[in-house]
Amino acid sequence: MRIKGFMGGPRIRCVGIVAAAAVVISGANVSNAAADDTPTDPAAVPGVTVSDPVLDGASSDGAAIAAAAEDFDAAQPASAVELTAAASAAEGVTLQVTSEGLEGSDAAGGELVLTEEGATLALEGESYGLAPVGGSSESTVVDGAVVHEDVAPSTDVVTRAIEGGVQMAAVLADTAAPDRIEFALDLPQGAELTPNAEGTISVTAPMEVVEPLPGEEARIDAEVAAILGDVQHDTEITDAQWAALDAVAPAATTTTIESQEVATIGAAWAVDANGAAVPTRYEIDGTTLTQVVETDATTAYPVVADPSWWWWAWTSAACVANLATFIFAAAKLANFASKLASIAKRSAALSSAIDKIGGAQNFVRRIYDLARGWAQGNVMKYLTRTQYLAIASLPSSALNLMKDALGIGDCIALMRQL
Repeated sequence: MRIKGFMGGPRIRCVGIVAAAAVVISGANVSNAAADDTPTDPAAVPGVTVSDPVLDGASSDGAAIAAAAEDFDAAQPASAVELTAAASAAEGVTLQVTSEGLEGSDAAGGELVLTEEGATLALEGESYGLAPVGGSSESTVVDGAVVHEDVAPSTDVVTRAIEGGVQMAAVLADTAAPDRIEFALDLPQGAELTPNAEGTISVTAPMEVVEPLPGEEARIDAEVAAILGDVQHDTEITDAQWAALDAVAPAATTTTIESQEVATIGAAWAVDANGAAVPTRYEIDGTTLTQVVETDATTAYPVVADPSWWWWAWTSAACVANLATFIFAAAKLANFASKLASIAKRSAALSSAIDKIGGAQNFVRRIYDLARGWAQGNVMKYLTRTQYLAIASLPSSALNLMKDALGIGDCIALMRQL
């Protein structure tokens, strides 16, 4: 596929979006409620199943893959989409059909657009892009995906939205297909691609990090405690107390620029027509990502090979920035917590979780801690076992209530993955 239109014009400044659109507040020592236990790895929590779609990209359903491969017809784009869906462990996300292709919003408020030129994700005027490199501009929108046809001999690329990212799966129809598939990335000034030991690739970029000065959080907590006294529920706060909370000075902060991970390219995977794994790896040359697929005489075609781009780091940073506007301003935190306590009356599960964590304000802080830990690669870094289980056990109905009433879709998207 030619990508002149995708990469041309003003340079797309992508991954630094979080730095421009939302500050990331980290390093705050929020005191933990339910501190009778200590942070632990979620995999060690009984009853908690941890999946990692970034690492576990291929489906384990060999029969479904074989059935889709049996029905595959290189002349029918829909069959390439069906095969991709069968081969991938990631579920597709529905986007709206437009005259240009497909588009929709992600949980952090970003706009995802899939066209014949590739995929772009934009937020607050910033965006980044990913596109297959090849010699054809033919594409078809079918079954919720864009099929880039004949990007190389006997090779189509299926682009579709998945939860928390975008997938570009190359479908190699037969032995005439090449063993190398190239993808062009458009990155901002200073952004880098860094391979990781587990096979993923981290996308890092300079980001603005805002931290409260030492003692500021303790000061706010002390002032709030002095104002609220023995108030047990947020609905008991008087007008005078609200006014006093509003008068509490927000946390003084310091700002630095740090290189942080803002997105992840999932570990490369490839499966053949029988669902058998095919050896594959990435190669990086500047902003070109190449997936090398090592087929041999035993490989059954068609083969599906996939790099997926996940922006959980983006989403978690958006959640951190969103909640930080409440956490470090006393009146805003109390107001936010009051709304949370109000909607909890409509959900026994949410009410129970809030009680386990020590009240609505502490619950908001623990969501903030969840997002901070996620952004730093360890969702349990700032949470105790009790806190993690209280959040992770929330049903979809409770999460939907929170999303609709509180406007924290980015945080809810993270919580749905627990």
